[in-house]
Amino acid sequence: MTALTLRVHVWVRRHLRPLLMTGFLIGIIGGLAIGLAAGTQRTGSAPDRFTTAVGGDADFVIVQLGGTPLTDEIDKLPGVSEARSIAFVTSFLVSPTDGSLVFEPNPFAGDGLTVRSKVVDGRFPDPSVADEFTVNVALARYLADQFGTRVGDLFQVRSFDQQQVDTNAFDDPTFGPAVPPFSATLVGITEGPGDFDDLSKALVFSPAFLKAHPTVGVAQTLVGVYLDDGADASSVIDAVHAMPSGAGAYPVDGSVVSPASRRAVRFQVTALWIVSSVAALAGAIVVLQLVSRMVSVADGERSSLIALGWQPRDLVTERAIEAAVAAMIAAAVAAVTAYALSSVFPLGALRTFEPHTGRSMDWVIVLGGLVALSAVAIGGGALAGRRSGGLVTRDRSSGRLADVIAASGASMPLAIGARMVTYSAGGRRWHRLYIAGAVGMAGVVGSWVVGLSLTTIADHPARWGVNYDALFGNPYVSADQDIVTPIADNPDVAALTGATIGSLNIDGEDTALFAFDAVRGGLVPTALEGRAPSGSDEIGLGAEVARHLHVGIGDEVAAVGPTGESRSFQVVGITVTPDAGGAGSTMTFPAFLALNPTASQNLLIVNYGPGAPAAAGDAISAVNFSPPGLLNTPVSVRALERVTAAPYLLAIVLLTLLVVASAYLLPASVRARRQELGVLRALGCDGRQLRAIIHWQTILASALVLLLGIPAGIVAGRWVVGRLTHTLGIVPGATVPLSLLVSMAVAVVVVANVLAVIPARQAARTATTSLQRDR
Repeated sequence: MTALTLRVHVWVRRHLRPLLMTGFLIGIIGGLAIGLAAGTQRTGSAPDRFTTAVGGDADFVIVQLGGTPLTDEIDKLPGVSEARSIAFVTSFLVSPTDGSLVFEPNPFAGDGLTVRSKVVDGRFPDPSVADEFTVNVALARYLADQFGTRVGDLFQVRSFDQQQVDTNAFDDPTFGPAVPPFSATLVGITEGPGDFDDLSKALVFSPAFLKAHPTVGVAQTLVGVYLDDGADASSVIDAVHAMPSGAGAYPVDGSVVSPASRRAVRFQVTALWIVSSVAALAGAIVVLQLVSRMVSVADGERSSLIALGWQPRDLVTERAIEAAVAAMIAAAVAAVTAYALSSVFPLGALRTFEPHTGRSMDWVIVLGGLVALSAVAIGGGALAGRRSGGLVTRDRSSGRLADVIAASGASMPLAIGARMVTYSAGGRRWHRLYIAGAVGMAGVVGSWVVGLSLTTIADHPARWGVNYDALFGNPYVSADQDIVTPIADNPDVAALTGATIGSLNIDGEDTALFAFDAVRGGLVPTALEGRAPSGSDEIGLGAEVARHLHVGIGDEVAAVGPTGESRSFQVVGITVTPDAGGAGSTMTFPAFLALNPTASQNLLIVNYGPGAPAAAGDAISAVNFSPPGLLNTPVSVRALERVTAAPYLLAIVLLTLLVVASAYLLPASVRARRQELGVLRALGCDGRQLRAIIHWQTILASALVLLLGIPAGIVAGRWVVGRLTHTLGIVPGATVPLSLLVSMAVAVVVVANVLAVIPARQAARTATTSLQRDR
C-alpha cells in the first residue's frame, strides 16, 4: 500500500498541469449536464412554485358582468374564507404628448395579486393609496417606446362613468369621458402567467381606486373565491346569483397557471429532459475518454510493474485513485458551472412562471450529479487500469476502412490519417469516442429539427386546422340574414361552407365547438383519425378533448347545449378546429341547431377555384363584415410559439460540449502518437506531410461522427415533434432542412480542422528522438 501511495503521489506531482486541465474540462462538461438537469427540474416546478408564491389557486373565479363589484358581499358568505377581485374599469391614461386617450391597454382596478403577477421593477400599489398603478411588461415597453415612460412617472387619467358604460356611449366620439380627470403614478412593472396566455397590454390601479372614484364605470369584475374546507361551491354561486348585479354571474377556472400554460411548460420540460439525457450520455463517454487518456500507462512501465510483482488489481486501484483526484477538482468546477447556468432557466418566455429569478442551487440534483460524475471518472480510471493489466491485441477487422483507402491509391497522408482514425495509440479502438461525438451531434441536429419544426407550426395555420383560403363573417354576433346562399353560385368559389363557433358541455366538460354545413366542395374540418362528422348524431373531438374524456372513435358522449338540451353523439373522428386546435369539437350545423335553436351561420369558409382573380374575395367581404383577428390562434399553438427558442439554446450547449472535448482530445491524440509520428519522420516525412496526416485524421473522424449523428438526430427530432403534435392534436409533420444540415456538416469539418491547426503544427515538429521515449 505504501508503494501504491508513493506512485500516486509521484504521478500527481509529475502530471499536475494536465491533471488540473483535465479536471477543469471534466467539471465544465459535468456542470453543463448537471445544470441542464437542474434547470429542467426548475422549469417543471415553476408553475407550482409561482402558484404557491401568490397564495395558491382560487377554488373558482366568479365573472360578474357589470355593476358594483360584489367582492365584500361574497367575502362574507358562509363557506368563503377569502374573496379577492379585480374589475375592468373604463379609465384610460392621457398621452403626455398630444392629450389623447391611450386606448391600447386593458385597464383594471383591484388586488394586483388577483391577476397572479410578480413585480419585475418597482412595487405593487399601496392598497391604501388610490391613485397608483402598475403595468405589465407589454404595456411598459409600449409606454417607453411612445413616451419614454419610467417607473415613478405621473399620468393624467380620464374615465367614463357607469351610465356611459351601460349605454355603450363611450364608443360615441361625440361624448367625452364624464368623470373629472385625476392624476396617477406608475409605481411598478409586473409579469405573470396571464401574460404568457395573452400578449395584450394591461394596467392595474390600486385596490383603493374604486372607493376613491365611485363614479368610474365598471364593465366586468373577476372575483377569486377561496373556500373553507368542505364548503359547497354551488351554494356560494347560488347566493351570488341572488345578489344585486349577480344574476348573470358565472364561475370559471380559478387556476393561477392555466392548463394551456402548463401544457407549454410540459412541452419544454419534455424536450429539456431528452436533451439533458443526451448531454449526460455524451458527457459521460467524453469523460471516460478524458480520464482514460490522462491515467493511461505506457507499455514499458506496465511491463516493469508486472515484472516487479504488481497485480492487475493494483493497477486498477492506482488508476482509480488518480482519477478520483481529477474527480475532486471536477466536482468543484461542476458545482460552480451548474450554479452559474441556473440563472438561464426557465428559458425564454417561460421565465414568466419563475417566482424568484436568478441563480439557484438545486442541491438534490447537483449532489446526485456530482456523485454520478465522480463515479464515471473513477470508473474510467479503473477501466484504464484494467486494460493496462494485459497485453493489447490488435483487431485487424477494424482496419478495413484504412486498407480500402490505401488500396485505392490514396495519398500517403490520407492513408495514414485513415489508419489513425481506425486505431488509437497502442492499437486500441476509439469506438467510444466516436459514439460520444455521434450522440452529441445527434442532439444538436435533433434540437435544430425540433426548433425549426415548432417555428413552422406557429407560422403555418394549416397545421392547426386552417384548411381554407379565406374566412368571412363575424363570429361574435348572430347573422340577421342568410349569408351563405348569396355566395353559393359565385363562380370564383370552388368550395363553400357555412359555420359558427360556440361551446358545448360534453360529458361534463365545457368544450369549444365548430359547427359547419358544407354547401359545396366538401370543405370540412381536418380529421387526424376517422372522419369529420356528417350525420346529426355524430361528433368529432380534438385529440386533447378525447384524451381528457377518455373516449375514442366509436364511443358515445353526451352533449348539452346553452339551453340545457341534451343529446347523445357518436365520436366519428379526431378533428382539428381552426380556433381551438386539438382542444375543440366539431359537428354539423343542423346537429348544433337542435341543441341551440338561436344559432346562426355567421361565418363563411371559402376555397377559391383555379384562376380566381386576386380580388375574388372583395365582393364577399363587402357584404360580410369581418372584424380584425377574426379567429384567435389556438391557445396551445400560441404557447408552443413562445418556447421555440429552447431547442436552439440546447443545441448551443451541446455544441459547446463537443468543441470543448475536441479541443482537448486533438492535442492529446498527437501527444499519444509521438512515437508513430517519430517513425514517420525517420522514414522521410516532412512537416507538411505530418500536418496533412493530422488534418486528414480530423476530417475522417468528423465525417464518421456526422454520418452517425445526423441520421440519429433527424430520427430523434422527428420523434419529439411527433410527440408534441400528437399531444396538441394538430397536423403532424417535422421540418428537416437538408440544405441547412449540409451547411452544418461543412461547418463542423471546418471548425474541427481549425481546432487541429495547433496539434498539426506540434506533429510537424516531432523529432526522431521521440523514438527513445516511452509513451
